[in-house]
Amino acid sequence: MTDAATPDGVSTSVHRVFAYAPAVVFDAWLDAGIRRAVLLRSTYKNCIKEIDPREGGIERYEHRWKNRLLDITTRRNLSVERPNEIVAHRELQPPDKAGPKLPNYVLVEEKLRFGPRNGETELIVTERLLTIKPRWLGPLSHKDTSDWWNLDLDVFEQLLTLRES
Repeated sequence: MTDAATPDGVSTSVHRVFAYAPAVVFDAWLDAGIRRAVLLRSTYKNCIKEIDPREGGIERYEHRWKNRLLDITTRRNLSVERPNEIVAHRELQPPDKAGPKLPNYVLVEEKLRFGPRNGETELIVTERLLTIKPRWLGPLSHKDTSDWWNLDLDVFEQLLTLRES
């Protein structure tokens, strides 16, 4: 039996302000073409398998490095409350031959809140670690998670600006 960790208080938040109304930013975030471009920006070669941004829909993609499969990520949109909030679960599963350095399963809850702010939109992304199997032995890095979200939001902001201009 594998030991599972459910750490309390392990979360990260990232804030970003966009010069558009919440409905515009929200709809752009759920646009399949924009989602694909944001996911492809990764340092690793992402192979997009599926993108369905509706409530209950999933995004499935693979992270590869030098043609080696590192992990398979599945994001399921649990709740899509237009234009205010998206709640999703993201699961990361390495392939069977990934080796002992990687956890076998990671489950993260993502909340994206799109709020009005002086005619603009404040997007607050909160990510909370729910489960790691087997128990994680090393320190958890909030900085890494924040850096990844900031890179995603940089690409998203560029695409949003192109779409709206």
